[in-house]
Amino acid sequence: MTVDNYVAIFRSYQDFTIFVIGHNDDNELILATLLDCIHECFDRIFASAIERKSLIDNMSGVILVIDELID
Repeated sequence: MTVDNYVAIFRSYQDFTIFVIGHNDDNELILATLLDCIHECFDRIFASAIERKSLIDNMSGVILVIDELID
């Protein structure tokens, strides 16, 4: 999806959605790979299904995943 010269890729879960946003000239495959990596990391962190409550309860792990992906 392209919005105002930005590319947005998203994945919907039961009760929340994760968006990865890049510039219009960014490679969409790289952004999709980043989103897949976030999904795989969350699968490993959360033993049960990925839900908003478990995401909030384990916010330190979520922030660590995002920080490591940015580095």
